[in-house]
Amino acid sequence: MKTWKSSWWVFPLYLALAIALTYPLILQVATAVPNDLGDPLLNTWILWWNAQAVPYTSAWWNAPAFYPIQGALAFSEHLLGLSVISTPVQWLGGGPQLGYNLAFLLTFPLSALAAYLLGLELTGRRDAAFVTGLLFGFAPYRIAHFPHIQDLSSYWMPVALLGLHRYVRDKRASSLAVFGAGWILQALCDGYYMLFFSVLLVLWLLWFVRPFAAPRTFAAIMTAWVVAALPMMPILWRYRTVHSSFGFVRGFDEIRYYSADLAALLNAAGSLALWGWLHVYQRAEGELFPGLTIVVLLVAGAVVVGRGAVVQSRTLRVARGLLAVLAIATGLAALSTLVIGPWRIGPLSVSDPIKPLTEAIAFALALVFLSPPVVSAYHARSVLGFYAVAVFVMWLFSLGPGPTVLGHPLMYRGPYALLMYLPGFDALRAPARFAMVMTLCLAVVGGMLFDRLASRFRLNRAIFASIVALSVMAETWMKAMPLEPAPGPWKADTCVPAGQVVMDFPLGDPGRDLTVMYRSMFHDHPVVNGYSGYFPPHYAALRHGLSLFEHDLLTRLARLGVGSVVVDTSADPGGVWKRYVSSHPGAQEVCSEEGRTVYQLHADRPESAGGTGGTPLPILSVHANENPDSARLVLDGDLRSRWESGPQKDTTRVEIDLGSVRQLRGIVLSLGPFADDFPRALAIDASEDGQTWTEVWRGTGGTLAFVGAFQAPRELPLTFEVAETRARFMRLRLLSNDPVYYWSIAELKVLGR
Repeated sequence: MKTWKSSWWVFPLYLALAIALTYPLILQVATAVPNDLGDPLLNTWILWWNAQAVPYTSAWWNAPAFYPIQGALAFSEHLLGLSVISTPVQWLGGGPQLGYNLAFLLTFPLSALAAYLLGLELTGRRDAAFVTGLLFGFAPYRIAHFPHIQDLSSYWMPVALLGLHRYVRDKRASSLAVFGAGWILQALCDGYYMLFFSVLLVLWLLWFVRPFAAPRTFAAIMTAWVVAALPMMPILWRYRTVHSSFGFVRGFDEIRYYSADLAALLNAAGSLALWGWLHVYQRAEGELFPGLTIVVLLVAGAVVVGRGAVVQSRTLRVARGLLAVLAIATGLAALSTLVIGPWRIGPLSVSDPIKPLTEAIAFALALVFLSPPVVSAYHARSVLGFYAVAVFVMWLFSLGPGPTVLGHPLMYRGPYALLMYLPGFDALRAPARFAMVMTLCLAVVGGMLFDRLASRFRLNRAIFASIVALSVMAETWMKAMPLEPAPGPWKADTCVPAGQVVMDFPLGDPGRDLTVMYRSMFHDHPVVNGYSGYFPPHYAALRHGLSLFEHDLLTRLARLGVGSVVVDTSADPGGVWKRYVSSHPGAQEVCSEEGRTVYQLHADRPESAGGTGGTPLPILSVHANENPDSARLVLDGDLRSRWESGPQKDTTRVEIDLGSVRQLRGIVLSLGPFADDFPRALAIDASEDGQTWTEVWRGTGGTLAFVGAFQAPRELPLTFEVAETRARFMRLRLLSNDPVYYWSIAELKVLGR
């Protein structure tokens, strides 16, 4: 076994390759933003905040964006594991961008080095280990994730696996410590890998350390894992608390959208010099092309390495035969619907091909996992066999809960749907990122096959390794390193009092909001603007209400503590935002500099909870002229169900019958999780007989949705107060159109006495 000390040259070489790959980033390391001005700006801001506040404290969680919301850091990744690199850089005087860029640049050599050490442990050969490191640290898949530094920071996964393999070999506590440290540090770098990599670890334990065969070893590893996980518990609890309070969820369709397609393996990042043209089917998070080099190694290894003894028990033969019959039968059932259409024979019926096709694929997958080579590898505890099987399993999970092929449904539910029953998996929207775990397994398989091919054919190992290295780097080489100049700082010291909250106009465009957050690092004022993985429920209403120039919204913001409004004149060519703010009675211009005009915003009184003072009245029925069958859902007590209008049209009507004449004081429409779907403009009429109507309320919904989001973010109630009126019927009329957003009502209450 080669010692690690003899591999001192590896990291400098990997670092040199990373610098060459990302050139000229090294020349602009303090001023340029890799890839684009999207997620990299958000992640730079998060890493900056990690250097300002003490982790785990309330102040740390209450990051200064989306004011006045609490817990804003929990809207996205906390990146605490990356702060091990970026925070010291900032404390030593380097700027936030320098800290981010160094952490970004190091993801390549650190991932390669960690994979090298794992490859060295498994093969005992430095050349094979070097190939393993290249295949992982410089895989083409990484280029597709340039905006996501947390996904590139995958270097602790090989370290954790290294600790496990060493512990099985030497039973030393130090090896368990390596495993535990690798797992917790990886979890602190990326929440996705905390869960996705844990799936691989469970498979590893079932393959190499079976609980009943080696209970002591299994117990020791599980104990180390639990101890390592303890520092994550307060973080996970805070995420759960914040997300629950705001009602944050990832819908099934959203998770499926960010899953990989079956054709994703033939979709490469467009910036690749050699393979940038390869786009069989393009989709978000769908650039899983692994490179031709690893494919050649896999094919060559499968052809010439061969296999050992094959397990062929009678029970397995019977099971495989039964699975084959079931796979063929369900496959034919799926095919039959395409030929003769839906059919029924007694209790058996097939209406569409997807469900029987799902069953056929499930039986076929079971047949694969019970095939003689896999069963034999499992019994032999084959390292190569495990990582080969893991490649396939991780790829299956990357397809998400509803696998597709070229965008068309392939299975009703995929293997990932099973993971969604476990805590946390239904909160992650991009199953496609299982591909990084798959890439690690591919790298291990590639390194081991390199070793076996070189030994079998007695190749000159140095030349063979050089050819593989050149091939890997050629496939990962880019046409040009994507770089953007970092937004220039804006120092508000001369215009904005210390500690005062700032709102920057125009608000709501993701690019501008990210720039506002980024610039807040230099003036150190909390900002109303924000961008993250989740948006607080009030933000859509705030964005829309401001676009309608609602003065009441500015008044309410001032009452909530917003002291300064900044109008970016370069983004306001017609001067509409400046006229809006300057015409507000509580706004006073204080200065203009650097293309920005700053106003002080004065509050007339503190914000109150409000309320109509009425009690909920019984409702006999609700009718709607759009989607009438779902109108009953507004009274079912379930915020997850709703009536919706489709894109908002000014002909939409909803009528409410109370059953008898009552004294009315208002109406409450709860949006629940459908925060964007408030009525853009609405009128409310009341009637005693259903014939003669009196308008009792007219206005826009943005300010009410904004207020409701603060009062009860999970319910998000829109409270329409009316002068006390006698009526049996109420009619809600949309007054404007919105071609994109629906009008939704999750729950409805009429208040009065």
